[in-house]
Amino acid sequence: MLAPALISAISALLFSTTLAAQQQSGTSPSNNQQARPTSNSRYFWYSRDGRREAAFIEPGVYAQVELSPDNKLAVVERRNARLAVNDPNQRYDLWLANFSEMTFVRWTLSPDNPRDPVWAPDSRRIAYRVRSLENRELREVVVGSSKESVLDSSKFIKYPDDWTRDGKWLLYHTDAPDTVALLPMSGHEGTRVILDKPGGRNDMRVSPNGRWIAYGSNVNGAWEIYLASFPSFDRARQISNGGGVQVRWRRDGKELFYLTSDSKMLAQAIDPLAGKQIGSPRVLFQTAANPAPEVYLYSVTGDGKRFLIREGDQ
Repeated sequence: MLAPALISAISALLFSTTLAAQQQSGTSPSNNQQARPTSNSRYFWYSRDGRREAAFIEPGVYAQVELSPDNKLAVVERRNARLAVNDPNQRYDLWLANFSEMTFVRWTLSPDNPRDPVWAPDSRRIAYRVRSLENRELREVVVGSSKESVLDSSKFIKYPDDWTRDGKWLLYHTDAPDTVALLPMSGHEGTRVILDKPGGRNDMRVSPNGRWIAYGSNVNGAWEIYLASFPSFDRARQISNGGGVQVRWRRDGKELFYLTSDSKMLAQAIDPLAGKQIGSPRVLFQTAANPAPEVYLYSVTGDGKRFLIREGDQ
């Protein structure tokens, strides 16, 4: 078995060669092309100071990634290997990485293209959407099982965004009509529509204390990060300046992370009680990711110290 240091060195050399080729061909991440998955995608761990090492997850065709709240697992969207790279169906499966056991296995067996996974607060379940000719559903699957259960079914595509920390509500949005809603995960309450007006919102994340919501919006023409009261969406104010996508909270609610249009990872200190910025956003490190709204290329540990980021020939 190769030593971890040697693996990281080999990975860094391969990546630098790929990046150089991108720059020569005019397809570097700075061009901000669509964040499409490729056969050369792989995952790297970053520390806050920008130190980088390869994750054990094998290279493949990947899209989004979500770390579990306990940081022990990660669910990733992986392109079906039986399809050609240019296949228009773009079928994905959900795969599960277990960091303590160093295992990486296919989780869902659905032909309905499961996407946009979000973890329950207990790190035991995920919710996700499926879209096929017959189904527009939100589903749930439990760790250790591939059996799916239907949470909601309708004619509209519903994009799951977050699971509230008390486990009671699944936050999702729709494009047609343009709404944001809460789906009850227990009890007998009905779905609550909390916002029903245009605004181009996505990547919505509820604060750990349940008082605020961070999200991306292009309501003013460019994608920026906003912070508002939850669930009313009142007192909305712009957090980023000059572009921002893929916002995430630190577990204690005292910091927000997001990617800029030039692929930098930024951190913004937040007062979790007042929902206000503290100072200006701070650049943590430069990534080689190719950020875009609605495609989470990274996830962050609850303490905000480590970032799992998808990179590759994009």
